[in-house]
Amino acid sequence: MIEYNDASSLGLKEIKVTDKTIEIKVNDFVDMDTYLFTKI
Repeated sequence: MIEYNDASSLGLKEIKVTDKTIEIKVNDFVDMDTYLFTKI
């Protein structure tokens, strides 16, 4: 489960959703890595 209330506070830049994965990219000043969540 993933939940957030205010995308601007996270510096949310991009979200890609497929049938089994969610990929979240935030602004570089927050974190340069991409968060990848996979349904198992």
